Amino acid sequence: MKVLYISPDFNYACGVSKHVYLLIKHLSFYPEIKMFFITNKGDSLDRLKKLNFRNVYKFRFDRGIVNLAYFIPFVWNLYLFVKKNRIDIIHTHHRFPEFVSYCVSKLTGVKLVTTVHSMLKGLASLSFKSDKIISVSKAGYNNILENYDVDPENLSLTYNFIDITEFDAERNEYTDIINKYKSDNYNIVLFIGRDSPVKGYDVLLEAVDYLNSKNTILVLAGIFYGEKKSEINGIRILYVGSNNYMNSYYDLSTVVIIPSRNDTFPYVMLEAGIHSKPVIASNVGGISEYIVDGFNGLLVKPADSNDLVEKIDLLVGNKQLAIKLGENNRKCAEKYNNSKEYCDRLLRIYRDL
Repeated sequence: MKVLYISPDFNYACGVSKHVYLLIKHLSFYPEIKMFFITNKGDSLDRLKKLNFRNVYKFRFDRGIVNLAYFIPFVWNLYLFVKKNRIDIIHTHHRFPEFVSYCVSKLTGVKLVTTVHSMLKGLASLSFKSDKIISVSKAGYNNILENYDVDPENLSLTYNFIDITEFDAERNEYTDIINKYKSDNYNIVLFIGRDSPVKGYDVLLEAVDYLNSKNTILVLAGIFYGEKKSEINGIRILYVGSNNYMNSYYDLSTVVIIPSRNDTFPYVMLEAGIHSKPVIASNVGGISEYIVDGFNGLLVKPADSNDLVEKIDLLVGNKQLAIKLGENNRKCAEKYNNSKEYCDRLLRIYRDL
């Protein structure tokens, strides 16, 4: 069967991109499936080349469904692609490509699967028209049923998986800088994501301004378009971008921060676990389905910078507690190292369609 994956902004610091990459990697072991991948852009396409996966195509589209400038050309080009390559199933990982694929399915009869990685609202008449919808957390599952006209028979819950063979650390100029701070007994607070209110980036910066421990460096890995500050109230800030050195940043960190206002089941908390790092995360969405407060991390009130300050100060000031939480997080994360189980389940969905 021929399956086409579509996902925008294929970046190293993006959990959805990591998920699609792992799907392509592990489904390549199944001879019954031939895969294709369409994206608009991204800094992590090289990792697909390392898999010798060549069926990668760039189409011009944006993340926003309101961007009508891309809509008609995207529908037409996708239609031609599906017809030319005789695609059986389109599996999307974002709402805009899902709607475009729905339009194409009306013309071609191609079957549709979408994996929902976000807590979404609005645009109900244009969303989740796929034959099968996969949520990555219970919170996301319930959010879809509450806010969209979706048949529960077409909706399933499947948590994301990780691959512990993917966690070799590499060095670059930033890892050398961070390692120097660490050798000087600095605490390394790591945030991976983007400067979005949804991800709580502003909450994190506000919290940093009130940290008691000045012997701390904040490492920001990902996509940041706004003003980049080198220091806040004596706390050094290091922007390291989105690149293939995320594992090194995890290795060097003291604690990993996920201050989201809204999240389903972020990869960051799993990857922190594989590196035996504790997580401080907002008690929202599907995060609390994985983080047990006081066991493998600490939960904070969403958008509460005071609570975040308190929890960061607690862990950077209590190394034994941080180590204990990190060790427990490793045990929790290992339970999601189930690529074969995940891929077998996904293939059953494809076969049924």
